[in-house]
Amino acid sequence: MLFLSERSWKHHWVLLVLPVTFLCRYAWDRNASPAVRRTAVLGLVATAALHGLTGSAILGARGSDLAEAWGAFLLGGLVLFAACGRVLLRAERAPS
Repeated sequence: MLFLSERSWKHHWVLLVLPVTFLCRYAWDRNASPAVRRTAVLGLVATAALHGLTGSAILGARGSDLAEAWGAFLLGGLVLFAACGRVLLRAERAPS
């Protein structure tokens, strides 16, 4: 349900701490491969930008409403989901 409604993302935003923490762990891990670190950082930046578009400070009141209507929360959630999956796959394949 979290992927289907921007209202769900607003009401359950505390759950975002889990994938964000996971990506932060790999973004700052010096032992992770550069590809894993790059994926984690890009995922964090992209999701921050998408979720930030829904605030009125960047696009104004009307623009933030449009960003919500066009699915910025959904895209931000999908970016988190995809980045976590990609990091897991790349970290699993990386030599120890």
